[in-house]
Amino acid sequence: MPVINIQHQRGVLLLEILITVVILSVGLLGLAAMQLQGTQSNHSAYLRSQASFLSYDILDRMRSNRSLALNMSSYAINMGDPAPTSTTNCAAANCNSSEMALFDMSEWKQATASILPSGNGEIFFTAAAAGSPIVNINIQWQDSRKTNAPLHNFIFRAEL
Repeated sequence: MPVINIQHQRGVLLLEILITVVILSVGLLGLAAMQLQGTQSNHSAYLRSQASFLSYDILDRMRSNRSLALNMSSYAINMGDPAPTSTTNCAAANCNSSEMALFDMSEWKQATASILPSGNGEIFFTAAAAGSPIVNINIQWQDSRKTNAPLHNFIFRAEL
């Protein structure tokens, strides 16, 4: 049986511990990166859900004020236009169709700007082959905290 010289074995345990710490550190950094990516994806999905909610909100408002919405100009607004100023709070008072359209657009533009980071929206109409016009709702927002990050779009089309 060979004799092992103890003096040649010094420091091996320390080296094994250092290698284990390095491997564990790399694993924990990978786990933290996965957690960060998951959080960012969750936030992106939340913002897309909010854009979908805002699209359905204005579409429901247009359908409830259908006679004026079929006019196609009362609910049309361009990207970057400020929220129209409504002097009547139609949630608390009775309004006519024109006042309701102005109130709806004001509420929608303000909600888009406040719910989504750098949120903005536009609504335009295209003629349908037969029947009601097609409503095009385009909502933009910045999904990243970076200042030069590209804008994300949510485009929703529905027949009025």
